[in-house]
Amino acid sequence: MSRAQIIREYWSTYKPRAVLTVVPERTYAQKPPERMLAEAEEVLARWEASGANLPPAFFADFGTISMPASWGGTVRIGDQGNPYIAPAAESIDEALELRPCVCPHAEPAVEIYHELRRRTGIESLGFKTPDFQGVLNTAAMVCRQEQLLVAMYEQPDKVHRFLDAVCDHLISTVRTLRDRAGRLDGNIWPYVWVPDDVGVCLTEDLMPLLSPEMYRDFGLPYLGRMAEEFGGVFIHCCGRWGRHAANLAESGINILGAEFHHPFTTAAELCEHLPGVVLTPYLADFAGHDYENYAEFVLDVIETSRPTNPVWIALSEAMLPDGNLPDLPAAAGVETGGFCE
Repeated sequence: MSRAQIIREYWSTYKPRAVLTVVPERTYAQKPPERMLAEAEEVLARWEASGANLPPAFFADFGTISMPASWGGTVRIGDQGNPYIAPAAESIDEALELRPCVCPHAEPAVEIYHELRRRTGIESLGFKTPDFQGVLNTAAMVCRQEQLLVAMYEQPDKVHRFLDAVCDHLISTVRTLRDRAGRLDGNIWPYVWVPDDVGVCLTEDLMPLLSPEMYRDFGLPYLGRMAEEFGGVFIHCCGRWGRHAANLAESGINILGAEFHHPFTTAAELCEHLPGVVLTPYLADFAGHDYENYAEFVLDVIETSRPTNPVWIALSEAMLPDGNLPDLPAAAGVETGGFCE
């Protein structure tokens, strides 16, 4: 059975208690298109030798600006060389006047992808979408964030009109990328693999700024639309979002999986309300926690989730801080699986 077939079986039928996957470093991320193409070709050439156990893929990473850039705004470069975008609108009224264009990174992403297929001969090369910010995230980068949040209280009808428009455009963007590339295999982050006929991966990093009541009103309707359109959602959020787990569970939305960053959100919080959802854990080393190392954290997550949730530990080469980390799930006495042929 091929890796791709195993991945589809994973999502459709049977999930082992834990899987651990590794991909090579994306050294080409956020580089100019010419360099991105050349360096991505080099990464793909050493894919198998790197120890990767997922199918080879191109990660079309142009930074977090890809989705909001469709609406305007000024792109700037930060001190660390990463792009960011100034809001295109200073108020909800200005935001409602905007009309989005096609995602500016869709065309270069697809062109690089098809050229990589030609150069490498990998016909089944995976395609990871440009950084797919969800509806709330995109809206908060198009409209000045604090003004959007205030408008949720003072002008909620206008906020919903704007969020509907953002959702429409994101759905259109996914369709465009899928049609032009011929496939989608998840987002550039986290390093999980979600085929486009299974669902869509998106970032939901505005959740930590909202109360459960506000997220229920302004987040869940649009997350639900995305899930209904594409079959399900895999959520990335690196902040404190455990308080939203109950609302997510009660929403009826098909949540395929969720990434969380300890200690801001914990496995115990998610297991309590979201049994069966695939959990992808990360440890925020810059924050205070009680673990000696990453391996100890992984073992604790596996033990915590053992009765209720599958765990997908999704890493890159540089994120393997412990040489025996791939052996730890089996050592913990859980049924394991992987995506090797």
